[in-house]
Amino acid sequence: RLRCVTGVQTCALPIWLKELGGKQQLLIWAGHGGYNRKTGSVLDTGIDSDLSDKSQLIDIKNDRATIVNVAGDPDSHLAITPAFVKRYVRGMSGSVVYLCACSTGGDSQLADAFLDNGATAVFGNTGSISHVIENH
Repeated sequence: RLRCVTGVQTCALPIWLKELGGKQQLLIWAGHGGYNRKTGSVLDTGIDSDLSDKSQLIDIKNDRATIVNVAGDPDSHLAITPAFVKRYVRGMSGSVVYLCACSTGGDSQLADAFLDNGATAVFGNTGSISHVIENH
């Protein structure tokens, strides 16, 4: 099975990742990513950051999430970190993960988080990339 997460669907990805339950063989994250020294590579969820949201604050405090800004977007977003993947993602046994976003291979932490949760292979990018998604 192929599950490609793009655009508006990206907003639901943290919930979807928590519910994987081993049902996927291939996971493609097509969205924004980034890297910072504190948490390593991160995945932008597209969810607006909301510091009044207690669950967001708990994940930020525990380095499972961070706040990012994407060029051209006036809103800041919640991004998930390797610690988020380690804490919430389960059932990745045998899965292959492609993190089609900038800087997802900035170091090995994000890939290691998926591998530690059972993924067979993880592919990422060390720098900036661009991708085009076509709907047919």
